[in-house]
Amino acid sequence: MTDIEAVIGDYLRSHPDITAIVGSRVGARTPHDLSEPWIRFALLTESTSSRPLHRTTATLQLDCYAGSDETIARGQAARLARATRTALEELATAAVASAVISAVSHLALRPLPDDDLKPPRERFILTEEVILHP
Repeated sequence: MTDIEAVIGDYLRSHPDITAIVGSRVGARTPHDLSEPWIRFALLTESTSSRPLHRTTATLQLDCYAGSDETIARGQAARLARATRTALEELATAAVASAVISAVSHLALRPLPDDDLKPPRERFILTEEVILHP
């Protein structure tokens, strides 16, 4: 079975529109240095169809965070979310070494500051569905 988190992480870390904003700060954990923008993602659901396990449908949450400059934070998080959504739309036609991406569907985008961080941080949350197979 394909590791969808590795596929998405590797793809976003190599996409020029994403690296222009966050560099390589894309992953499943919050980075130690919160001064620059970053993307944190999580696999919400994963289901497979066919036997043997072949086609996978995965729902992912991608949290697009602003850096520490509060004067541009909301706009920075929004710009990162839009760039991430556009990059993921391109994923269905991109060459990915470890999987064939059949479709990517945008399910939701919502602004929701992260109050768990001190000080609270501007964040836009994307929910995306990816259909893939090895």
